[in-house]
Amino acid sequence: MNPQTKGNIKILFWNCRNINNKKPELLKTSPEYDIIICVETWLNPKLSFSIPGFQIIRKDRTNHRGGGIAILLKQHFNWTPISDINIDDKITETLTVKINTGTQQLTLCACYRPPSAEFRQDKWNHLLRNNRQDPFILAGDFNCHHEAWNCRISSIPGERLLQTIEENDCAIHNTDTTTYVGRFN
Repeated sequence: MNPQTKGNIKILFWNCRNINNKKPELLKTSPEYDIIICVETWLNPKLSFSIPGFQIIRKDRTNHRGGGIAILLKQHFNWTPISDINIDDKITETLTVKINTGTQQLTLCACYRPPSAEFRQDKWNHLLRNNRQDPFILAGDFNCHHEAWNCRISSIPGERLLQTIEENDCAIHNTDTTTYVGRFN
């Protein structure tokens, strides 16, 4: 889609667990999408990374290995960073941008919540309640397992996330597939 086209925007969310190792796969897949959200990029400020046709907004983890978030936007999108939308717990990583799609403003918040991070429901409620002016998408790896998004079991953080989603009149966008293949599925 170009800025003058009124149509759907294709968004990909991916926990890539080291984006440099997955670059060939990303290069092959990227032309199909307008926006790509990656968590666990494992990038650091010393590493450069680019994908042709995309501008990349990064938030690298600087205190230890792993983590990191990147939002890849097709070159034609204008965007501005939003710094006051976050989960302020020093562990959960968020990166938020306001995107001009050509037909509307869209606020996009990418999130990675490590399994070790406490799920503070008040912080998540604040995040979802205070960011509803424009269409708002929160995409991420929350490490919250629940049958509502096709996990085999539900965890306490998963119960809390579902309650937060319901209390804030949000929707879960997921097909009838699992969101993770491994231990919890």
